Amino acid sequence: MLEILCNYSRSAITCRGGLRGVYGLRTYENYEVLYIPTSIESGYSIEVETPVGIRVVCNGERLGEFIWGRSRITKWEVSKRVEGIMCVFSDVIKLVDMGKVMLACEELTEDLKELAKYIVKAVNLWSLSSAGVIYDRYVALCINGALSEGSPVPPLLSCSRLEGAEGLIRSTLAILNSLNKAHSKSYIDGALRELSNLELGPFLVFTYEASRNAELKSIIDNLNECIEVKHGGRVVNKCGRRVNLIVSSTKAWLKMVLEAGEEVLINIGPITSVLSW
Repeated sequence: MLEILCNYSRSAITCRGGLRGVYGLRTYENYEVLYIPTSIESGYSIEVETPVGIRVVCNGERLGEFIWGRSRITKWEVSKRVEGIMCVFSDVIKLVDMGKVMLACEELTEDLKELAKYIVKAVNLWSLSSAGVIYDRYVALCINGALSEGSPVPPLLSCSRLEGAEGLIRSTLAILNSLNKAHSKSYIDGALRELSNLELGPFLVFTYEASRNAELKSIIDNLNECIEVKHGGRVVNKCGRRVNLIVSSTKAWLKMVLEAGEEVLINIGPITSVLSW
């Protein structure tokens, strides 16, 4: 794990330890954003000393914070793979603990509470459907103008319903070391469609299993090329080989294996989609 110690000033942050150097800060409205691109594979720990009125929020799982005289000492760390390190510095950030999600906001409004419920539910659902291959905790950055360019680096998430869910899925692929493989965007787009209504769709399971067990490109290229769905819920494997199958209906989903030429009757309601590989 990369260990970093940093000191903050109004114009720069000076770091030592596993990451050395002076990094300039870009200012947007009242918020200053530090982004350090890095190829970290096994997580990091960063400790930052700031004036007592400045709070630091980084893309980590765990937070430690205490006041020492006129200084605030903040420590963030994450044990899993990350794409880089991102920290937001502000004198207005409040942290609200919601279990697997921590909100970083200026004020916890009623609208924000409703959005937070969605994000928490999405994280819990995604954890279930991806067999727990996610970060232990995410931080939802709910401050307007804090990120005028780019997007948060997971496990720091945007408060947008779509962008927050996309970051959640993207982080899972990064942990699985599948982020840079061909067609990963297809998986993110497909999972977002299922996650948009917070329903446990088959694409979530398919994304996870395909990412772990096979090349994404070959699966996408051969997706549903020879599976036929007949009237009345009959599914036929015309692929000439054994296939894995996930069938989704309006009320449930079912995973199975079909031998070459095999035909099955599926009684889980009207079929809405079939995924095979």
